[in-house]
Amino acid sequence: MTEQRFRLVGEIDMLSAPAISEDLNMVIDTCADDVLIDCAELEFIDSSGIGLLVTARNRLDKQGRRLRIVNMTEIGRRAIEAVGLVDLLGLTDTDPEPHASA
Repeated sequence: MTEQRFRLVGEIDMLSAPAISEDLNMVIDTCADDVLIDCAELEFIDSSGIGLLVTARNRLDKQGRRLRIVNMTEIGRRAIEAVGLVDLLGLTDTDPEPHASA
């Protein structure tokens, strides 16, 4: 099984999270693959953004698929560490195909 790529860019907060969640849900609904989220260009993430990652992970898990999060920025990693979800989200430091387009 291959992975469908999805890039998070800029800031993910309570204002932007609903639209991003809608886009991510469309990817989850329309592909049969696992989903890889590339966070190399993520500048900020709050609890709304972390919530959408957890929701996506849970949806994929129920479907027998996997969410992989790669290239998380330091600010994103600190936010996820602060709420104790690093292990649940399975952050991966590197991506074997960095900066590929979504």
